[in-house]
Amino acid sequence: MIHISASKVYGTAVKDVMDEEYPLMPMSPYASVKVGADRLIYSYRITYDIPTVIIGPFNNYGPRQRLEKVVPRFIASCLLDKSLTVHGDGSAR
Repeated sequence: MIHISASKVYGTAVKDVMDEEYPLMPMSPYASVKVGADRLIYSYRITYDIPTVIIGPFNNYGPRQRLEKVVPRFIASCLLDKSLTVHGDGSAR
């Protein structure tokens, strides 16, 4: 079972790295519902031994995406033959 969660379940970042152990701090009704769905999927894994994956994307690509996010910005930069802006040292975690 694959469940698409949301980065909103983590609230506002207080650390640079947000991994699987980062505490859930929903700050809106939408985020709270997503946390509830995450916990429901987890309970199916524990109760029924169903393999599960919870994905919490921070940047989505597709219809109704926000143009200021990283994927559309990188695509636009490539199409306009502009350099890509990467913050930090460029390494990913």
